[in-house]
Formats: sequence, C-alpha cells, structure tokens
Amino acid sequence: MTGAPSVPQLEAEARRLFGLGQLAPAAQIAAHILKAQPKNGFGLNLLGAIAMRQGQKDQALAHFARVVELYPKTAETRQNYANALAHFQQPDLAIAQYVELVRTAPKVVQYQYALGALYLQTGDLSKARQYLEQAWRLDPKNETTALALSDVYRRQNAFTDDERLTAQTTALWPARPVHWLRRAEALFGLGRFAEGWAAYRWRLKDSNRPVVSRAVAGLPLWSGEDISGKSVLLFSEQGPGDELLYGSFIPDIVPLVGQLSVLCSARIAPLFQRSFPTIKVYGDTVPAETLAGIDVQAPILDFAEKIRPTAESFSNKAAYAKADAAKAADLRAKYRDGSDDLLIGIAWRSLGVEGAAEKTISLGVWGPIFGLPGVRFVNLQYGDCKDDLGKIEQEYKAHVIADEAIDPLVDLDAYAAQVAAMDLVISSSNTAAHVAGALGVACDCMLPFGPLQGRRWYWQPQEGQSLWYAAVRLFTKADGAAWGDVIRAVTLDTAEKLLAAQGTEDSKQRDEIASYLWRLMKAYQSAEQDDAAEAVLMVLAKIAGHEFLACIELAQLIKKHERYDDARAYLDQALLHKPNNPHALNFKGMLATAQRNYAEAERNYRLAMAADPTIGQIYSNLGSAVHNQGRGLEAHDYYKRAHELLPDSTEVLQNLAVNLMEIDRPDEAVSYFDRLLAVAPDHADGHAGRAFALLTAGRFAEGWPEMWWREKSIINKQRPPDDLPPRWSGQSFAGASVLVWTEYGLGDELLALTMLPDLVAVAGKITLICTARLVKLLARSFPSVRVIERAEQDALDLSAFDFQMSLSELGAAFRPTLDHFPSQNIFLRANPKRQEALRRKYTARRKPVVGVSWVSGNPKVGDLKSLPLSELAAGIISAQSPDAGAKDAAAKDASANDATIVSLQYGYHEPEITQVNKALGINIVLDNEIDAIREMDG
Repeated sequence: MTGAPSVPQLEAEARRLFGLGQLAPAAQIAAHILKAQPKNGFGLNLLGAIAMRQGQKDQALAHFARVVELYPKTAETRQNYANALAHFQQPDLAIAQYVELVRTAPKVVQYQYALGALYLQTGDLSKARQYLEQAWRLDPKNETTALALSDVYRRQNAFTDDERLTAQTTALWPARPVHWLRRAEALFGLGRFAEGWAAYRWRLKDSNRPVVSRAVAGLPLWSGEDISGKSVLLFSEQGPGDELLYGSFIPDIVPLVGQLSVLCSARIAPLFQRSFPTIKVYGDTVPAETLAGIDVQAPILDFAEKIRPTAESFSNKAAYAKADAAKAADLRAKYRDGSDDLLIGIAWRSLGVEGAAEKTISLGVWGPIFGLPGVRFVNLQYGDCKDDLGKIEQEYKAHVIADEAIDPLVDLDAYAAQVAAMDLVISSSNTAAHVAGALGVACDCMLPFGPLQGRRWYWQPQEGQSLWYAAVRLFTKADGAAWGDVIRAVTLDTAEKLLAAQGTEDSKQRDEIASYLWRLMKAYQSAEQDDAAEAVLMVLAKIAGHEFLACIELAQLIKKHERYDDARAYLDQALLHKPNNPHALNFKGMLATAQRNYAEAERNYRLAMAADPTIGQIYSNLGSAVHNQGRGLEAHDYYKRAHELLPDSTEVLQNLAVNLMEIDRPDEAVSYFDRLLAVAPDHADGHAGRAFALLTAGRFAEGWPEMWWREKSIINKQRPPDDLPPRWSGQSFAGASVLVWTEYGLGDELLALTMLPDLVAVAGKITLICTARLVKLLARSFPSVRVIERAEQDALDLSAFDFQMSLSELGAAFRPTLDHFPSQNIFLRANPKRQEALRRKYTARRKPVVGVSWVSGNPKVGDLKSLPLSELAAGIISAQSPDAGAKDAAAKDASANDATIVSLQYGYHEPEITQVNKALGINIVLDNEIDAIREMDG
C-alpha cells in the first residue's frame, strides 16, 4: 500500500498543475500543504500567484505579504510581493519592497531595473534615472533596461544622454529599428540633422510603427545617384500634417532633378497643385501612362540629408502653400459679418495618433482665451465638435463659429482657405498648426513637454518659433504641469497681437483689451497665482495709459517675494511716466525700508512729502525711517503730523506710542495706546504695546495683566491649549503642580527666568517647557524643576497639573512693584568643569578674560543695537593702556594688554574678527567649538 505523498511531492504536483493552467486543483493541493505546514512559503506563494492570475487583489496581496512577514530575508518572496503590488496598481508600495531588495542586494540587475521602472511609472524621473543607470552599468547589454532608460531621457528631453545611450544600443543591436529611431530623435534634438536623417531612414523598417508609404510598385527607388537629368516622382508619407511639413522641402528639391512630379494624398493634392503650379501633382494614384515616363521614385525625406543637414539650413522658412484666395476672402467676410473683429481659428484635439490624449487640450481650460474682446472664434477642429462647443457657449458665453460646409477630413483645400481667412490660429499640435504654418498664417501652437508625452520630434523651438514654419510660435507645457501656464501665455500673446492689429489710434479697443487684462490679473491674484499675475501685468505695462499703474502693481506683487531689485526697477519705470507721483515715491521708500536701507527710504519719503504734503501715510513712514536711524525725537514730530492727518489710524497711533516709549516718555505712550484701543478695542498689538508701556513706566500691577494679549499678538503654537490645564488667574501656588512654558526669543526667555526662583520657593511641583538648546543649562540651574524641551510636551499628562502659565505671567505674581525686583538674582549655573577648561584654553596665565558681543540680529532695531567690532576692541585696548588716550601705542604693543578677549557673538563673523585682529595687532579668540545658537550650555 502506497503511503501519503510527502510535502515535496505535493509541491511538485501543485507546480505542475499551475504550469498547465489548472488553478483550482493546484490551489487545493496548496491548501492541503498549508494545513500540514501553516508557514509553508511555497504554499502561500502559490495561493498568491493563483489569486493574482484570477484578479483577486486582496487575497493575492494578503498571501504574498504573509510570506514576507514569515521570511523577510528571502528575496524571492519579497520580489513576488512587490510584483503583485505593481500588478494591482500600487506602485508606491511596490517601490518600498524593491528599495529593501536593492538595499540588501545592490548588484542584482533586475532589482535595480524594476525599481527604476516603478519610479518611471510614478513620474519620479530623477529616481528612475538613478536606478536604471545603475542597472545599465551592471549589465550594459540588457535591451529592456536600455529602452527604459531611454524613455527616462526622452521624458526629460535629455538629448545628450539619449544620444550617448543610443550610440551604444545601435552598436549592440544594429538591426533593431527602435534604437535607430530613438537615436534619430536625440540627434534632431541636438541639431545634428545630417546624422539624424540617416538614422531616421529606419522608420521604413519599424514593424511596430509602420509608415504610410505611397511608393509605386515596380518603379525603381532612388539610391543617391545623380538625378539632375531624370524624371523623378516624389511621394509623401503619413497623414496630412507630415505631408505639409515635408512639403516645405519641395521648392528645394526642384533644382536637383530634371523633371519633378509629386504623389500625395488625394485630399491634399489640390492644395499642393496650386502651391506648385509648375509641378504635376497626383492624388493617391499615378496614371499608368505617366509612370512610363518616370525614371525613379523617392520619398520626400530621402532628400533631407542634402537640403536640411543643419539647423541653419531651415532658415528659409517662407510660407510655401497657397490657399484659394477668393474662397478665403469670401469666408473671411462671412465670418466677420461686417464687424472689425479679428478672426481666431481654434483646434484642440488629436485622434487616432500616438500620444493623442497628451496632445489634446480640453476646451474647458481655454477660459482666459475665450474672454478676449474684439474677437470672433472659428472652429478649425476636425470631427464632431457639437458637444464641446455647446459646453463652451454655456460655460464661458463664448460663441464659436462652426462652418459645417467645410470638412477637413474630406476637402483639405477648402479647409486651407478657411485657415487662410484667419488672423490667428490657436491650436494644439495637430493638422491646423501645419496648415497655418504652410500658409504663413500666424499660429500659436501649444505643445506637450517631450516625446513620451505626445510631442513629435519636429516641434523644435528656435527662440520660441518653429524650426519649420516662420508663422508658428511654440508654447511648451512644463514637465508634469497642467495646461494653465500655456493657456495664459497664449492669451497674453494673443492680446499683444490684438493691440498691434488695432494700432495706437483705436483707444477704445485698446482700453477694452486692457480692462480685460486687469480683470484677468485680479483673477490670478485671487487664485494666488502670482507668476501668472506678473505675466499679465508685464503686458499691461506696455499699453499706453496703463504703464504707470501696471508698474506700481508689479512692484507691489514681486516685493512680496523679496525680489527687491526687480521691484525697484519697476518703480523707476513708473516714475518715468509720473516723476513726482507721491504714491510711487512713498512705495519706493517702503521698498528701501524692507531692505533696511533707512537713509534711502528717508530720501524717498521726503520727495513724496514734497510732492503732496497732505498724505498722512507718508509722514508715518518717514517717522519710521528716522526712528530706525535712532532719531526718535524727530520721528515723534512726523508721527504727530501723521496723526493729525489720520486721527483714527491704528497704525499711526501704534507707531506714535511705541516711539514715545523709546524716547523715554512711557506715560504719554500709554495715553496713545488708550486712544488706539478706543478706536479698536481688540487690537492685540495695541494691548501688548500698552503692557510694555505700563511696565516701562513702572506701573507693574497694571502692566502684567495686559501682557496676556501677547498670546494674540505673537501666536505661540508650541504651548498647551488654554483649557487643559486651566490658565493661572491668581490662585495660590502653595503645594500646586504648575506647568510653565517659555515664549518668544532667547532674551525674553532668560529675562523671565529671573522670576522662576520665586515660584520654586512656593510651588509644589514645577514642569518647565523650553527650547531644546536651554534644557541642559536650566536643568542644572533649577534641579528641583522638571525641564523638558517643547518637542516632548505631547507626552505630558496635562490633567496632572493644577494650572499653567507663561514665564512672563510670573510677573503678575512676584513683581507687582519695583521694590519686588531683587538687587541681585544669580540663577544660571554653568558646567563648572567645562567653564574651567575653557578658561584654561583661552589664557595660559591668570589674566582677565573679556567676552565681547557686538551685533544684534533683530530685524527692526538690530542696527541701532549694534556697533563695529573694531571700535569695541579699540576701546578695550585703550582702557587697559597706561595712557588711556594712547590708542595707537596700545594697538602696536599687544603685550601691554592684560585681558584676553573672546568672541561671544553668535553667527558667522570670522572674517570681521580676522580683519580686526590684523588691524589692531591683537588676538580676539574665536572658539568654533561653541555654537551659541544651538547649544546654550556651551
């Protein structure tokens, strides 16, 4: 009697059945194996593979994930899981698995390739390139890798890289057309046309993309011999776009042959015949009796190497096609219907060609174009367009003329007359663009980014113009972007064409266009599309009567992005139109203020004030300019004048009050803050300023409660919520558990910490939240306090505290009057060992060590709080010299100085220290091991 089969035997049978496609019995055996061995990797993998083949996503992924969980170091199981994730369109999760595979086995080509291919699928081209290049380095004869890597290069328009790669692939696989055609496109992209045309001959051998050829059976093909005395039949290839494109070669071919005739599609033959009246043109077929007199035939492109070997050889881009002039005139009159409107033909989609979806631009995004005034739109799109045009009429109230008598799919000659009737054609990269280019009709052609996104190789720009057609301007979409930027660029280009067509006399039409552009600019601003708004304003700045305001708006717009030089240039341009405009001069002062150039700001404010002495804002700004230069008394006079002109301006009242504090008149400052709060009771900065004024005046009991408004003036997102634990409101600290948090800058933190010992003396438990750089120092200084950094507060049990408060609120509890401030309050404890080690490091002898810090980084008043290091150092030297006035002698003899000077200045100041050391003959110590910004304990 035969025993039960072993697990290996079951696995072999299940594998055999799976290979035969007998999934159900294979699954039964796998289930039987797993019943005996629940962690059997083969069984789980097989069930995953069966579920995957049956399209059962959840089951397949669950089985494969389980195998990875059980055997995480087995590469095959992880690869199976990754492939399943990719198969079920979860590339991001598949990437995570292949990242792990590459990490553990970086030299396995298939892992590098798969990871690169997945990144290519997700659009991460830089990562795709990284891994596919590594796969190619590991195996430089893997055609699959080469093609994927070429796809990346083509997506990036990286022609140099693709040319280098295809030089290798055409050598490795010289009989494979795909590599030659990719090489051709790379060479075209680099402008190496002679080489490109030679490689492009392989188009006739590509079975994957068969070329529509009109070669006549039995007629000899030209092989490059002299045909100057022969009768030659040229034949076109592909669809009407290609026929029109390469038709531009015909005038250059005529002188090279004895007698020329052309075979093209029937629908384009009438147009070609009119365009080349001395040449016989045939549509689709050539009569038998005519063929007898023809010596050789050739595709038009066979002449490309000779007549278009370089980019410069495309320089003669004159329109060559001629539409039916009478029909074009009739159509133009019909469409304009007695108006002076410009005719704009539109075409937006492609059908039945490679990359058609990527080339198509939905009319739903054409809104800015449809809003242009003084325009009539005409449909040039082939195919049924009723639904599209109906939606546009409904959505944008834009009527598009649809002439049903003209069908480009049937009668291209009539279509050419329709295109010739236009003032401008706006099109995707379809037949309309080729017809317009061949006829010399102005055309704005909108293109995808690169070859793998629907863009054909021949749409190469030369300074924005088509290499082939002088009349066609190209607008290319950025990689991965939507069509919005291209639509905006075309809209503005069209607006400029409309303005040029109207000339300078028609001010009504000009202002209508300008009015539309202003509305468009505001719409872009509302959508926070500042780049688009800027582009519109640049057009408005060229329109007579709108230059000044457009330049002002431009300056304001780009000032937001701190492009100060550009903003200043636009203000200067505005002032050319209105030299004494007070608003422009005032804004120029504001721009200088933003750059902390207060002297220049003051000059511009004074010019603005002279131009119009009744504008209160100018006096306020001038007050701030002189205030920031340390001239507070003078600033007060300007703020007072501003207040007279703008009595209810909270900004002016705020400036006036703050300045009074800084010129040591805090009680007056309080009165102006009171006026401000009478106008705006909830003005957070006003309340906070009033608090400072009261504290400055020594009115502590009144000032501390107002400090709570700082929470609304300067939002502190790194503190607990107000309700848990509750805020302190005067309760006793005795035995309480208190949560305290620091706020604002380091100076404020340290200042308020002088009050923490008072809390330590009375409270039960204290937890202090501070910046990370202070934790070590404060933990040593306050051993009874639990000190944590802000990042750790989320782990706190907030319900364990009786209440919370900011450090500054300790003032209300412990500093009600000036008498409550201690005369000395040493509260920080440095690391004594480190302190002594640093002292020994800085001076060998027991001589004084003087720390110096001379710069404030405060963006508002830092300049007023700073001084040159050279003056500070010279003063220290002078103070130590036997003759306090003998600065020169002391500078020359460093040995006379008793003190060692050490820089305590934060930030990078090494060049300044080096310069002062050299100039004064001293050695200010710079300790780069101490980082005052990040490590306060040091």
